[in-house]
Amino acid sequence: MHNWTEILSSVNHKDVEGVRSATSKKFKLDLIDFFEPKNSKDWRIIEVGSYCGDTTVILANLFKQVDAIEISPVKIKIAEQKTKKYKNVLFHNMDAYKNDWPVTDYEVAFIDCVHTTSAVIQDINNAKKYSSKLKYIIFDDYGAHSQVRTAIDSVEWKNMIDIGYSDFLPNIGNITGSEGLICEVLYEN
Repeated sequence: MHNWTEILSSVNHKDVEGVRSATSKKFKLDLIDFFEPKNSKDWRIIEVGSYCGDTTVILANLFKQVDAIEISPVKIKIAEQKTKKYKNVLFHNMDAYKNDWPVTDYEVAFIDCVHTTSAVIQDINNAKKYSSKLKYIIFDDYGAHSQVRTAIDSVEWKNMIDIGYSDFLPNIGNITGSEGLICEVLYEN
């Protein structure tokens, strides 16, 4: 069993420390509450846009394997320091929009990369393209970036679960909708 209090205290949070590039503590707790009962420890996740690795630490404790894509070598070095005790995290220094994704057959994708409508749509399409096992896509910044919201809302989902804060995010202010979403992928028969 994980000591989530200790794990959560080891990373930055948007709502606690005011680190705008991190997800909120509530977002991370909602991820834990959603995925831990699903036996996600047998699943693989691809994280597109890991930045400094604060959410990557949580993912490393929830999933069997975390493959994190990040374009910045500087951010990867910071993230590697935060995740150095986890043997199930692999960083890929690459541009997710110009290269094939480095892994396939993951059950979950976490999208927190370029926040334009076209980029998020490309992320969604790539997440589906590279894995026939994909069950869920997690999104950050749904309520904070209208283009992210537009892209996600343009796709038909089996289910959409709000995570993080809704309508107001500490240290950020008003947002439109939830901080993030867990979207269950809908496959056409």
